[in-house]
Amino acid sequence: MLAGKENRNVGSYLREDCRRWSERFSIPFVYPDPEIFHRRAERWAVSAFHREELPARAFYAADGEKRDLLDQALFEAAWVEGFDVNDPETIRWAAQRAGLDPDYLMTRLAEPGPAGEARDSLAEFERLQCPGVPTIIVNGQRYFGKDRVDWALDACRADLGRA
Repeated sequence: MLAGKENRNVGSYLREDCRRWSERFSIPFVYPDPEIFHRRAERWAVSAFHREELPARAFYAADGEKRDLLDQALFEAAWVEGFDVNDPETIRWAAQRAGLDPDYLMTRLAEPGPAGEARDSLAEFERLQCPGVPTIIVNGQRYFGKDRVDWALDACRADLGRA
């Protein structure tokens, strides 16, 4: 969608495919106008955080039992409300929606711990040679893409059967 390496046809297909998935599974999903991404990219270039770093820091700074709620709120912020998840105000909005204290979360995400955890996770992602998101690793086998989730589940079930 922005700074990707795929050609225009792949980008348009991915937008079409995501819309199809959202309709199939009744997931609210709205693509922002492409110009919005370009305006945001200009802000990201001068931000204290790299693109996608702020929501990652927020996720790791959140209490473990609230992370799923924050993840859902961040998805809603980006793909339903059209907010920029790289904007501190969006993080505050999502934190409140997830039942977290926005001020506390913003303080925590500025600490080195969450950033280190996020960097470690990204390094692990690279070490495992994950081609993109979602990639699921089961016993060293990579399953990439939403159409491979069933295969990953089958591999997990088979692994449980052996245990």
